[in-house]
Order: sequence, then structure tokens, then C-alpha cells
Amino acid sequence: MTCTQCGSQNPDVAGQVGFCCTCGASLSKLEGTWSPALAPTSSTPPSISAGKETDIVGSRTESPLPYIWGNIQGWIQIVWGIAVGLLALVSLYRGLSTFKMRISLLGSALLYLLTGIGILRKRSYCLVLVFICMILTVVMYYQVLFLLPSRSELLPVARTLYWILSFFYYFRRRRDLKPGW
Repeated sequence: MTCTQCGSQNPDVAGQVGFCCTCGASLSKLEGTWSPALAPTSSTPPSISAGKETDIVGSRTESPLPYIWGNIQGWIQIVWGIAVGLLALVSLYRGLSTFKMRISLLGSALLYLLTGIGILRKRSYCLVLVFICMILTVVMYYQVLFLLPSRSELLPVARTLYWILSFFYYFRRRRDLKPGW
């Protein structure tokens, strides 16, 4: 059996073990254990004979990771931003809130919309906006905790955890984020 990494010929025992005796590379042809039935019949692997030096195992790790949570959170942020924006417009139209409250609602709506768009487009500025949302939520958590200690049911625990975990998720995926707007 020939190794796809170094091209050295291995004895049949190495094929049963699944590793190259020279370089230690995996002799697997698929995800899982190596199967002798799937081994190439020629002495030279097809990737080397074709002039390409691709690694079967390496190509599997280079594929992009799924972005399911990013898509879900991006759409949630956009819907939430539209809802908060509509709430701000209704309060403006009916005169139900103060000027500061309307500005806060419009600022929140804009922040949520930009965060959702950045997340869906996989842009690097979404990490900064998620960090801002996390900081604002943590500040709000501590304001409620210290200013209204008797009203512990008002603590935004789930929202705080949501933003903290989201920040760490995008921080770990920061290499997948593209620069620019």
C-alpha cells in the first residue's frame, strides 16, 4: 500500500493498522477506518499520478464549518430590530414615551439591524457589534441587580447569557469573518 503523504510503499501490515510506517500519516480513504476493498489497485495513488499533491484527510479539515447558528441569530436580530423600530415609531406617533426613550429604542433598533446584517454577511464588524450588545446587556444586568435588588425577576439573565455566548462563538469564528461592510 502506498502512502498519499510521502509516497513510500508500506507492507500489508501497515494497511491493516491504517498508518504509514514512514511518516505516520493515516491511510484512511474515507471518514472512518481504512477498508482494503477501497484501496487503489495501482501502486501509485491517483492524487500523485495526476500530478496533484492533495491530502484526502487535509481537505476535509479545510472545508468551511457550518454557519447555522450565525444564520439563525442574524435573522433573529433583524426581526428584533424591525420590531423595536416599529415600537419606537408607534410610541412616537402616539406620544406614549419620552424623547429619551424614543432615542433609546431607535438606537437599539439600529444596533440590532446592523448586528443582524453583519452576522448574516459574515463581516468582521459584527464581532464588534456583538461585543457592544454584550457590554450593554451586562451593564443593564448590573443596573437592575444593584438599583432594584428587591425586583430580581427583572434580571435579564437569559439575555445576558445569550450575548456572552454569542460573543465567544463569533470570537472563535473570527477567521471566517470577512473584512469590510
